[in-house]
Amino acid sequence: MHINESVGIFYDMIYYNLIYFNRKYIELKDYGFYYDRDAFFINYDTLRRARNHLDPPPQLFPFFCFYNDRPCVMTEFLQDAFDFFHDTIDSFLAKLSDKASFKRFVYSYYLSDFLEQLSLDEVLRRDGESIGKALALLSKRIDIEQFTYMFYHFNEVINSLVTYLNQLKPFIEAFHSTQKNKIQVVQDFISEDNQVMVRKCWPDRMDDLVHFESQTYSVSLLNKYLIVRQRSADKNKHAFLLGYDCCSVLSQIVDYSSMSVSTVMESLGHRVKLEILTKLREKDMTVSQLGRSLNLARTSISRYIEDLYAELVILKIRKKGSEIYYCINPIYLRRAKNIIDEYLDQFILDVESKL
Repeated sequence: MHINESVGIFYDMIYYNLIYFNRKYIELKDYGFYYDRDAFFINYDTLRRARNHLDPPPQLFPFFCFYNDRPCVMTEFLQDAFDFFHDTIDSFLAKLSDKASFKRFVYSYYLSDFLEQLSLDEVLRRDGESIGKALALLSKRIDIEQFTYMFYHFNEVINSLVTYLNQLKPFIEAFHSTQKNKIQVVQDFISEDNQVMVRKCWPDRMDDLVHFESQTYSVSLLNKYLIVRQRSADKNKHAFLLGYDCCSVLSQIVDYSSMSVSTVMESLGHRVKLEILTKLREKDMTVSQLGRSLNLARTSISRYIEDLYAELVILKIRKKGSEIYYCINPIYLRRAKNIIDEYLDQFILDVESKL
């Protein structure tokens, strides 16, 4: 197992600014899985309470904002240009200093939808009319107040970006050095249970991943549910960037296509299963706690728990010692409601059409 800490540190340098500029958006975003919203920003808030915390210059906003619900341009550049296997933070900052290349990447990111209406090369050559047209087109989608300066003074803004990131680097590195559980994050990820889940989640992209233990890993301390993978071009090697609590969400990245009216009724219509769900509605519980609460033997309750878990109705939320805590899967409930609603609507239409 190889650890390249630079990937996680530089990603956190990006995500620190992403949260700074977009916290409300991130708080309201629907990620499609259950997560603890209160705990999502815990490490970021710790950093912001530090006396030596840094605020990014406002002119850097275009590099860290969401556009068309895509990752910010810095995140996309990281995944495109950062070699997860070999790059360091300094080597990647050098790529930002290649202003012509990075400028083309940034402008392509924002203007790719408008290339039939303007020339990217003319915008890159700082043609005044083309820049004005580009800003006019962008203004239909975003507030361009912070973008105008970047388009007319790109090199100056990049100098500010590189200077600021060099100042931020030791701040994030120091925080990483205090966290002793990063190796445990990787150990949890490569555990036998999680290997099965990873292959189940991405079977088409993991067919060449043989030994998890021999891959490259890095850990993010700010985006707790992150799982990003990069594949080596010359051999069947993978590098993973993992959020520090990524394993809690792995089990929720599942295929719901097998859900039907029959499976929903089997899950929600069984008396004991419904009693279990009623208890879990109140709080997360273990098999032992549910058995005592419902006065059922552990062997009996375990069978129903296994069924509910296999049917995606409940999730493994955390582990404490040998006990696993379960919670209700809200995504399943929303999908179940839609399935039942659609079934009943069609049922009613069919019946009424015969009257």
